Amino acid sequence: MIYTHIDEILIYSTLIQVMLFFSSLRRNLAHPAILVVLALILVPTLFLPLGIDQSIFVRGGEVLFGKGKLYIDYLEIKPPLLFLFYGIGGTLFGNSDISYRFFDFLWQLLTIYSLLYCVQRLTQRKVTGIISAAVYAVLYSSM
Repeated sequence: MIYTHIDEILIYSTLIQVMLFFSSLRRNLAHPAILVVLALILVPTLFLPLGIDQSIFVRGGEVLFGKGKLYIDYLEIKPPLLFLFYGIGGTLFGNSDISYRFFDFLWQLLTIYSLLYCVQRLTQRKVTGIISAAVYAVLYSSM
């Protein structure tokens, strides 16, 4: 398969995010409560229909994981990692709007926590990390 290195990069980056998530949870007990509040902000996104772009990405993921060839069997100018991301979501959780939304929800939680963790470490202030993660969650859920 042509996208083997991209598969490995995506898997490694996801594993790094998960490892950061759990190692940081042990050190700082305030983060789980903050994460729950931010997850509640993201919950309404679970019930939205897929947008036009997301539908294109889902179809590209179906072609990619259905042994088709991107840019031959399915022509779209977007980069292949987007299709791989949605193909993994469809493979793990099934092929329905709610399953893609759930995969996206989990990914956004990892993103929010990574943002919280990185900004807090860079600025050495918890408040800045919390504010940046909260702004991200609000902006993402309002899209």
